[in-house]
Amino acid sequence: RKEKINNKFKIKNIIKKKQIFKICSRKNFIEIDKNNLFDIINFSLGLYKPLKTFCDKKNFLSITNHFKYKNNAYPVPILLNPINKFIFKKNENYILKFQKRILGYIELKSFFKINVSKTLKKIYKTTSDNHPGVKSLKNRKNIYVSGNFYILNEVIPNNNYFKNALKIKIKNKKKILKKSVAFSTRNICHFGHKFIQNHLLEKFKKLFIFIIETPKNKYNQNHIFKTYEILKTIDKDKKRYNFYKIFLPLLYAGPREAFFQAIILKNLGIKNFSIGRDHAGIKKFYGKYDSQKIFEKFKIKNFKIFKTKEPFLCRICKKIFFENKLKKCGNCNLKNYESINGHDVKKSLKLKKYNYLLKYIDYKIINFFINKILWYF
Repeated sequence: RKEKINNKFKIKNIIKKKQIFKICSRKNFIEIDKNNLFDIINFSLGLYKPLKTFCDKKNFLSITNHFKYKNNAYPVPILLNPINKFIFKKNENYILKFQKRILGYIELKSFFKINVSKTLKKIYKTTSDNHPGVKSLKNRKNIYVSGNFYILNEVIPNNNYFKNALKIKIKNKKKILKKSVAFSTRNICHFGHKFIQNHLLEKFKKLFIFIIETPKNKYNQNHIFKTYEILKTIDKDKKRYNFYKIFLPLLYAGPREAFFQAIILKNLGIKNFSIGRDHAGIKKFYGKYDSQKIFEKFKIKNFKIFKTKEPFLCRICKKIFFENKLKKCGNCNLKNYESINGHDVKKSLKLKKYNYLLKYIDYKIINFFINKILWYF
């Protein structure tokens, strides 16, 4: 059965709770983490297409080793990793649970293990425990299962920003989408981001800003949206800005993750996507522009990548320039440029260094955090 969200997106494989207990034994259940919860949501809405369900071993190896699912470029294998102990029986039905909450059930078709070391080198290009993605994979039980699953309707998040993301195709004509561009982020908007966004709006008529929620967030999600809404009130042409929410597992996969985001955005109807410095990167495990270069090797049909260089702030004139245009600031010495680092912004906010932050983020955003008594990252 399919449940309609709009005339473009349908929740696939909907089941009622009463039916689950007729199909599954209450003793047979698989407990999953929040990463897999987000996977289930996205699979059910077709956001991972052409991949339709969790990988079996054949598809896992194809994606990991060859960046390929059937005839399509696909960057990361989506794996179902039970966190509880259970006895696997092929073709048995198992209830799916998250934090003891019933989500639906799965028809188990296969059970497999992976070569952890080889997988890490392929996906992350490292086996270092300093890489959080590597550490996470090493700490998991080496048990992966696949099969078709069915979920309860209430599993899909009732969030307006997310629901609006699912309506992009019906709210925007194809011509508008071709002249629009997407920008994804997990951070509040600093002047570097704003500089890139203004640059994008010189090339495109509309900007779609996708704020990503992951199981572990850098900021309170409500605060990120609030800061963007504050910035929208400043802009003269408010219709140029559109804010949406998507849910993604924590991958830390750098270039592969950037490609994965592009696939999701294309499935939402996006035609152009901005990729900047170290997009989806972590620490210094990937080259500054590796997430751009991967799109030179692998392609997504009817989808374009718009590349931007790193923005730098001049300490003297307080202006921002892209890395490849620093010399255009004639009054400044190249030594006076500094990178606008989101990590430093977050750290300074935690330490309440508000005066210092004035050169990085808009004073209205700073005032929001000053006046917010109960807030967290």
